[in-house]
Amino acid sequence: MVGDAKKDEGEVLPKTKKQRRVEMEQKREKKARAQDKRRRMELRERGHVVPARGVLDVTVDQGEKRLLSTATKGVVRLFNAVSKAQRDASDASKGRIQAGGLCIHPKK
Repeated sequence: MVGDAKKDEGEVLPKTKKQRRVEMEQKREKKARAQDKRRRMELRERGHVVPARGVLDVTVDQGEKRLLSTATKGVVRLFNAVSKAQRDASDASKGRIQAGGLCIHPKK
């Protein structure tokens, strides 16, 4: 009797046909999603080339540096413009509209 209790604890019931079918379907779906994700990543990376630094051709390296500098300056100008527009909108909503250097307060 004592041995029977230990035997029951370690016993695992076999899976039903429905459980096995559901598991197989889940495996197929997971494999299909992984394959679809792999295909999307390949399409995204197609034609993407990372420029090599320190190439033997100096003109290519200089051109890349110029492009990088231009892009950085453009991003900085964009962020500054957005920040200025947000500040102006904030000031306007607070009623501190500036016209010709004078601060005009709306009448209450």
